[in-house]
Amino acid sequence: MSTLNTLITEVKEAADSHEVDRLSAACTALIAQLPQEESLIDVETARDILGALRKSRRFEHMRSVAEAIVREGCEDPQVKRQYAQALIESGETTPAIGVLDQLIPTLNQDPLEQAEIYGLKGRAWKEIALSAKRIEQKANAFKEAHQAYHAGYELDREKNLIWHGINLVAIANADRVGALELSVKDEAIEIANRIVDFVDNAQAEEPDAWNFASAGEALVALGRTDESLEWFKKYVAHEKTDAFELAGTIRQLKELYNLEEVDGGTELLAPLRARLLQMPGGNFTLSNSELREMSQVGVDQFQKVLGSTGTKTYEWMMRALNCAGSVALISANGEGIGTGFLVLGSDLDPRLGDELFVLTNSHVVSDPPQHGAASIDDVSITFELANKHGRQEQIFGIEKIVWGSPPDQHDVSILKLTPDPSESFLHLPLARDLPLIEGGDIQRVYIIGHPRGGKISFSLEDNELLDYDMAVVKHADTFTACRVHYRAPTEPGSSGSPVFNGNWKTIALHHMGGESIPRLNGRSGTYAANEGIWLQSIVRAIRHVENL
Repeated sequence: MSTLNTLITEVKEAADSHEVDRLSAACTALIAQLPQEESLIDVETARDILGALRKSRRFEHMRSVAEAIVREGCEDPQVKRQYAQALIESGETTPAIGVLDQLIPTLNQDPLEQAEIYGLKGRAWKEIALSAKRIEQKANAFKEAHQAYHAGYELDREKNLIWHGINLVAIANADRVGALELSVKDEAIEIANRIVDFVDNAQAEEPDAWNFASAGEALVALGRTDESLEWFKKYVAHEKTDAFELAGTIRQLKELYNLEEVDGGTELLAPLRARLLQMPGGNFTLSNSELREMSQVGVDQFQKVLGSTGTKTYEWMMRALNCAGSVALISANGEGIGTGFLVLGSDLDPRLGDELFVLTNSHVVSDPPQHGAASIDDVSITFELANKHGRQEQIFGIEKIVWGSPPDQHDVSILKLTPDPSESFLHLPLARDLPLIEGGDIQRVYIIGHPRGGKISFSLEDNELLDYDMAVVKHADTFTACRVHYRAPTEPGSSGSPVFNGNWKTIALHHMGGESIPRLNGRSGTYAANEGIWLQSIVRAIRHVENL
């Protein structure tokens, strides 16, 4: 087998098995090999590779590979369309529209490919409309999105009812700037009714996840939110509904239908979001008010939407929300710089008693400041989700740092706050042990933090626990830092976030991430990972100190 064929097989197998490290290496090698080949990669193989990457939702790899194939001279419309989709999923909507516009005149009346092109173009313009700040830019993007979806819908009103049709309904509902004619909104109502009737008649013959989601969405558009619950219940329970699709549905309901301001809207979104959190690959970012509203939705509503799993999901979600109330936003001179979390002093060392302290990284706050950290005199601390019972948000300062360790060791600062938060706030429970990673079962971790100093974020996408320093874990008399590696995505400002196990007990203090983190336990090479410090190794180090 040639080198190229070997690499192609490797990319597809790695994509199917969701082995991220293996996939990254294979894609890099494939891209490097393409210029060495005397002939172009054949079209069917190119489509196959990109299809495998699309199926596994590895859009960053899909974009890189597609770009390399096109750069080497591939003119196949389907390959270029897949390239455009990868650009859209990577947030590069304007280049994607350019690629799609070049493809439209070349399609030669291929209705299936035309539908794909128009659908993707509508998706790109929809993304632009949602993110646009200026009214005229938003209005133009809505018009372009409607035009693209309508072109796809008119190709075949029956076959394209669920995809292009439901998006025409969504665009009409989202237009709050008066960009579209009244006739467009009248047509959207007619399409929404057709979708409900179609799915109602078709569900017994061929249940389809997207059909269920579209029927629920159409009922929301028609103001029949209570009736939509049954369809969303079937959608969530469908075996083919994954985190990527559910996240897209939630975003559509929130941003295009403004569902949180509709009667019953929060009661629908809360269980869907909770279910998303439990799925591999699920994550979301919410404002503080949205999370507070989510915490007020009762278990009965979770049962209505999620069926028999509702009670379990509700209880799991409430543990997560309670944990979020103990997560702090750390600001310096009014700008968010990092995250911290409340711990009970005696959980760290009996000498610290029953007082609550905030743990964060020493590269976030230290005294004196080091490695770019803020001074304790410039820092303020807030617990934005602890305010769910309506009390005024309290702003804390730092009285002192009772113990710290530099970034190249434990990278931790233990902050004594002023005033004392002990009477008003809860602390996070610390796990005594790390999850077992030997034996083949994938262990997952969860992070709650304030990425970029903004809204609190639950970070759960690709959240596999990879490895940790076995030698440190096994020897209780070792006082060095135990590094923990995982794949939960983080951004600047996530430094100091708590890392949780599946039972929402805290296992590590997040402190860094990168594309080339050295592997642990004597393994050679590097990988893309995030790194935290095992909390029990911090506890060991503190208890080894003579004076606090």
